[in-house]
Amino acid sequence: MPKKMTREEKTKMIKEVSEDIKAGKVEGVQAISVTGIPYSTFNQCFIAHQLGPKGVYGGYRQWIANGRKVKKGEHGYSIILPMKKKDDEDVTYFSSIAVFHFDQTEEVK
Repeated sequence: MPKKMTREEKTKMIKEVSEDIKAGKVEGVQAISVTGIPYSTFNQCFIAHQLGPKGVYGGYRQWIANGRKVKKGEHGYSIILPMKKKDDEDVTYFSSIAVFHFDQTEEVK
């Protein structure tokens, strides 16, 4: 079982990954989730079309779970996610959610 990372370790890792993506060290990736999974090609293109910088993105609650919070007044970038209806697992629909770049967040004190 992997060692649980501290907030400081998570922040350092996220910052390093974000800098690697910005510097072009990670080829073919525009945006990666704070969970470490690259977004789909469509969502990466969608973020790029909204002029989002390369780097690590996450939803509001994802950032809080990783010891960071979205800075006041920041506006998110839209991505599309497949969703399932609670009462009917066979029905899939798509919903737009907002994600925020690492630079739009700050450490929780």
